[in-house]
Amino acid sequence: MREPLLVKGDCASVLRFALDWPPFHLVYADPPFFTQQVHRIGKRVAFDDRWESLDHFVDHVVGRLAMAWDHIGDEGSLVVHLDPKTSHHV
Repeated sequence: MREPLLVKGDCASVLRFALDWPPFHLVYADPPFFTQQVHRIGKRVAFDDRWESLDHFVDHVVGRLAMAWDHIGDEGSLVVHLDPKTSHHV
């Protein structure tokens, strides 16, 4: 059995290099929540969650989920953590 691999960051960057990897058993995606705010930890910017529009946000998330889906094995799972205000759009 393989050791579990936890990858943090923008999945688009990781998935470009994952073509030769074995299929994933589980992908847990936790995209931004479309808060339209800059989130900070103290004075440091943690991440910018401002988007041009809801359509732009949805396109961004769906594109990355499609990339992840292509790497999941036949018995794998894709779990997506979304805000209730945007989940039905995605």
